[in-house]
Amino acid sequence: MSRRRRRRKRSLKKNILQIGWVSDIIDSMPPSVRHYLSNPYAVGSMIILAAIVVIILVALSISTRPEEVTADGQDEEGNIIYIIDEQGNRVAVSSVDDDSLVLQNEMYIQKDDPTILAYNEATREGYMNNCIFLGDSRTVAMVSYGFISDANALAKIGISHWQVLSTTFTQNSGNKYTLSDYLRARSEQVIYVCFGVNGLNGMPEEKYESTYTELVDRIIELAGDRHIVLMSIWPVDDNGRYSGSVKNEWIDKYNDFLYRMAVEKGLYYLDVASILKDGNGSIKREYDSGDGLHYKASAYNDILDYIIHHPVPGVSDEGDFVVHYVKPRGEYKEIMTEEPVLPQTTQVEKADDSLVAPAQVPAASENPAQPPEQGREERREEQHEEQHEEQQEERHEEQREEQKEEKHEEQQEDHREEQHEEQHEEKKEEPVTEEKQEESPSQDSGSDTNEITVQENNE
Repeated sequence: MSRRRRRRKRSLKKNILQIGWVSDIIDSMPPSVRHYLSNPYAVGSMIILAAIVVIILVALSISTRPEEVTADGQDEEGNIIYIIDEQGNRVAVSSVDDDSLVLQNEMYIQKDDPTILAYNEATREGYMNNCIFLGDSRTVAMVSYGFISDANALAKIGISHWQVLSTTFTQNSGNKYTLSDYLRARSEQVIYVCFGVNGLNGMPEEKYESTYTELVDRIIELAGDRHIVLMSIWPVDDNGRYSGSVKNEWIDKYNDFLYRMAVEKGLYYLDVASILKDGNGSIKREYDSGDGLHYKASAYNDILDYIIHHPVPGVSDEGDFVVHYVKPRGEYKEIMTEEPVLPQTTQVEKADDSLVAPAQVPAASENPAQPPEQGREERREEQHEEQHEEQQEERHEEQREEQKEEKHEEQQEDHREEQHEEQHEEKKEEPVTEEKQEESPSQDSGSDTNEITVQENNE
């Protein structure tokens, strides 16, 4: 080392030691420590070590800080962990160490959050006697598979939330209701709202939210003091048959909207979608009926169990839960991909086409945001349903006629075979008969000859 560099280090050390508080601290230290600090290399090593400790602490604080939800809703290790922040937004975190949070179906929520329905293992099935459901084809399937009573659901295949206020629904029993008529006719304490998957494509976000809010406001008006539960939209297969109309990314976005609306209006939110998703946020393969949108019966069984064990607080669960099942017809039956397995307690009812609610479709003023073509679209849908039912009946009638004809042809064929066998037997006996007939004339001719001979002798 050059003399100049050694002089510079000694000068730097001298200047540091001349600082009053530094000198005081060093003087108060034991002799061994003072000797160690007199080495400039040791001081440099301590500075570097302190810097490393600071960097580690900063890195740890960043890794435990909540981050915004990514597109797939997962952390770096693929774990889906969410918390609800003070503003009601759902954010993803890599770890949670907070006694105020509780894990609920891979989602951390505040223990005192009054919006999200919490798990209650002790709830009994009798809770379902106090619930009704408003929904689309997925609710129709829950009825058709026998998980909820026909009378406890108002649902229609393919319906969007903005169509509900101007639609007349037909139950499997034949009863027809508008939303207003139905909610006035029922007295159950809990109303589940299960719309949203139809209409995700082609509708601006602002209009989607405004029309859904309008529907919920109308339900609140009709519900009185009953409880309203907004159910999350269920996941789909992004590569399924309806991939161009609905995607899980859109579903997650509007589920956040439904939760915020529930918070704002003092309603409940049921995050049933959380048990239906796989690790990629898509519908679980074992639940998919095949088209990527509708579900198998096993999925509806798990959904029913989730509803029962995430009840609205204070609602009774007493009594036996008995499903009053009405066999589905037409497209309500076609939506099923397997035969229902009904519990022994199920009561099977018969459909009655004469049962019709007295009220008509509500005035258009109840839904000012609906498209002007809605009336004609509804008429076309009703005509299509009627034509479909007529075609079904015609096909059944044709099948019955074909069965009758086949039976008649079989009988004729059997009759022809019997005749053929009789003729065959007769042909076998014909040679013997002919021989007898040949003998007869000879005998007759002999007798005739004798008669002639007698006559000649007489003459």
